[in-house]
Amino acid sequence: QGGLQFLGNLSLSDFTNSVLTIIGIIGIVLAILAFIFLILELRFSLNTARSTLVDDTPGRETTITPKAVSNLIEAKAREVGAASPSISLKSEGRPYKVWCDIEAPDTSNRTELATRTRESVQQTLQEQNVPVNDVEVTVRGTARREGG
Repeated sequence: QGGLQFLGNLSLSDFTNSVLTIIGIIGIVLAILAFIFLILELRFSLNTARSTLVDDTPGRETTITPKAVSNLIEAKAREVGAASPSISLKSEGRPYKVWCDIEAPDTSNRTELATRTRESVQQTLQEQNVPVNDVEVTVRGTARREGG
Protein backbone atom coordinates (compact mmCIF):
# COMPACT_ATOMS: atom_id res chain seq x y z
CA GLN A 1 0.00 0.00 0.00
CA GLY A 2 2.88 2.31 0.76
CA GLY A 3 4.30 1.85 -2.73
CA LEU A 4 0.96 2.64 -4.34
CA GLN A 5 0.56 5.73 -2.19
CA PHE A 6 4.06 6.87 -3.20
CA LEU A 7 3.23 6.40 -6.90
CA GLY A 8 -0.06 8.23 -6.45
CA ASN A 9 1.72 11.25 -4.97
CA LEU A 10 4.21 11.56 -7.86
CA SER A 11 3.89 14.49 -10.21
CA LEU A 12 5.72 15.54 -13.38
CA SER A 13 7.71 18.12 -11.45
CA ASP A 14 9.26 15.33 -9.37
CA PHE A 15 11.16 14.07 -12.43
CA THR A 16 14.33 15.79 -13.62
CA ASN A 17 15.07 16.34 -17.29
CA SER A 18 17.59 13.49 -17.33
CA VAL A 19 15.04 11.03 -15.90
CA LEU A 20 12.44 12.11 -18.49
CA THR A 21 15.04 11.70 -21.24
CA ILE A 22 15.88 8.16 -20.07
CA ILE A 23 12.18 7.24 -19.89
CA GLY A 24 11.71 8.63 -23.42
CA ILE A 25 14.66 6.64 -24.77
CA ILE A 26 13.37 3.44 -23.16
CA GLY A 27 9.94 4.08 -24.69
CA ILE A 28 11.44 4.58 -28.16
CA VAL A 29 13.52 1.39 -27.86
CA LEU A 30 10.44 -0.60 -26.79
CA ALA A 31 8.45 0.83 -29.71
CA ILE A 32 11.20 -0.14 -32.16
CA LEU A 33 11.36 -3.67 -30.73
CA ALA A 34 7.58 -4.03 -30.98
CA PHE A 35 7.72 -2.87 -34.60
CA ILE A 36 10.48 -5.38 -35.41
CA PHE A 37 8.51 -8.23 -33.85
CA LEU A 38 5.41 -7.17 -35.80
CA ILE A 39 7.35 -7.19 -39.08
CA LEU A 40 8.80 -10.63 -38.30
CA GLU A 41 5.36 -12.01 -37.48
CA LEU A 42 3.91 -10.64 -40.71
CA ARG A 43 6.83 -12.02 -42.70
CA PHE A 44 6.35 -15.53 -41.34
CA SER A 45 2.60 -15.42 -41.88
CA LEU A 46 3.21 -14.68 -45.58
CA ASN A 47 4.21 -18.32 -46.00
CA THR A 48 0.58 -19.31 -46.14
CA ALA A 49 -0.40 -22.18 -48.36
CA ARG A 50 -0.78 -21.60 -52.06
CA SER A 51 -2.17 -23.74 -54.86
CA THR A 52 0.36 -26.26 -56.09
CA LEU A 53 0.93 -28.19 -59.29
CA VAL A 54 0.20 -31.91 -58.91
CA ASP A 55 0.51 -32.93 -62.57
CA ASP A 56 2.72 -31.05 -65.02
CA THR A 57 2.06 -33.29 -68.02
CA PRO A 58 1.58 -30.99 -71.07
CA GLY A 59 -2.11 -30.63 -71.79
CA ARG A 60 -3.01 -32.19 -68.41
CA GLU A 61 -1.61 -29.62 -66.01
CA THR A 62 -3.46 -29.92 -62.72
CA THR A 63 -3.24 -27.72 -59.65
CA ILE A 64 -4.79 -28.27 -56.25
CA THR A 65 -5.95 -25.54 -53.90
CA PRO A 66 -5.09 -25.39 -50.20
CA LYS A 67 -8.81 -25.72 -49.39
CA ALA A 68 -9.00 -28.98 -51.35
CA VAL A 69 -5.89 -30.31 -49.58
CA SER A 70 -7.37 -29.29 -46.23
CA ASN A 71 -10.68 -31.06 -47.00
CA LEU A 72 -8.80 -34.20 -48.09
CA ILE A 73 -6.75 -34.24 -44.87
CA GLU A 74 -9.85 -33.65 -42.75
CA ALA A 75 -11.66 -36.55 -44.41
CA LYS A 76 -8.68 -38.87 -43.89
CA ALA A 77 -8.38 -37.89 -40.22
CA ARG A 78 -12.07 -38.65 -39.65
CA GLU A 79 -11.72 -41.94 -41.54
CA VAL A 80 -9.10 -43.25 -39.08
CA GLY A 81 -11.21 -42.26 -36.06
CA ALA A 82 -10.16 -38.69 -35.24
CA ALA A 83 -12.84 -36.23 -34.16
CA SER A 84 -13.05 -32.52 -34.95
CA PRO A 85 -9.91 -32.24 -37.09
CA SER A 86 -8.53 -28.74 -37.54
CA ILE A 87 -6.09 -28.34 -40.43
CA SER A 88 -3.42 -25.69 -41.01
CA LEU A 89 -1.25 -25.59 -44.13
CA LYS A 90 1.83 -23.61 -45.00
CA SER A 91 3.95 -23.73 -48.13
CA GLU A 92 7.39 -22.41 -48.83
CA GLY A 93 7.87 -23.17 -52.47
CA ARG A 94 6.08 -26.29 -53.66
CA PRO A 95 5.61 -28.76 -50.77
CA TYR A 96 3.07 -28.28 -47.99
CA LYS A 97 3.75 -28.38 -44.27
CA VAL A 98 0.66 -29.79 -42.55
CA TRP A 99 -0.56 -29.31 -38.99
CA CYS A 100 -3.53 -31.42 -37.97
CA ASP A 101 -5.11 -30.94 -34.54
CA ILE A 102 -7.57 -33.66 -33.61
CA GLU A 103 -9.67 -34.85 -30.71
CA ALA A 104 -9.62 -38.49 -29.64
CA PRO A 105 -12.66 -40.56 -28.69
CA ASP A 106 -12.75 -41.57 -25.00
CA THR A 107 -11.86 -45.19 -25.70
CA SER A 108 -8.99 -44.65 -28.14
CA ASN A 109 -5.25 -44.76 -27.62
CA ARG A 110 -4.19 -41.18 -28.36
CA THR A 111 -0.66 -42.03 -29.48
CA GLU A 112 -1.88 -44.74 -31.83
CA LEU A 113 -4.58 -42.44 -33.22
CA ALA A 114 -2.06 -39.65 -33.88
CA THR A 115 0.30 -42.10 -35.62
CA ARG A 116 -2.50 -43.60 -37.75
CA THR A 117 -3.72 -40.14 -38.69
CA ARG A 118 -0.23 -38.97 -39.68
CA GLU A 119 0.48 -42.08 -41.76
CA SER A 120 -2.92 -41.98 -43.47
CA VAL A 121 -2.59 -38.30 -44.35
CA GLN A 122 0.94 -38.74 -45.72
CA GLN A 123 -0.03 -41.79 -47.77
CA THR A 124 -3.12 -40.10 -49.21
CA LEU A 125 -1.24 -36.94 -50.16
CA GLN A 126 1.49 -39.01 -51.84
CA GLU A 127 -1.13 -41.04 -53.75
CA GLN A 128 -2.67 -37.79 -55.00
CA ASN A 129 0.77 -36.41 -56.00
CA VAL A 130 0.41 -33.57 -53.52
CA PRO A 131 3.91 -32.54 -52.44
CA VAL A 132 4.21 -32.62 -48.66
CA ASN A 133 7.18 -31.70 -46.49
CA ASP A 134 5.91 -32.83 -43.12
CA VAL A 135 2.71 -33.77 -41.31
CA GLU A 136 2.36 -32.96 -37.62
CA VAL A 137 -0.60 -34.36 -35.70
CA THR A 138 -1.55 -33.09 -32.26
CA VAL A 139 -4.25 -34.65 -30.09
CA ARG A 140 -5.73 -31.62 -28.34
CA GLY A 141 -8.19 -33.44 -26.11
CA THR A 142 -10.92 -36.01 -25.81
CA ALA A 143 -14.03 -35.79 -27.95
CA ARG A 144 -17.15 -35.14 -25.94
CA ARG A 145 -20.09 -37.43 -26.28
CA GLU A 146 -23.25 -35.84 -27.54
CA GLY A 147 -26.19 -35.91 -25.18
CA GLY A 148 -23.99 -36.79 -22.22
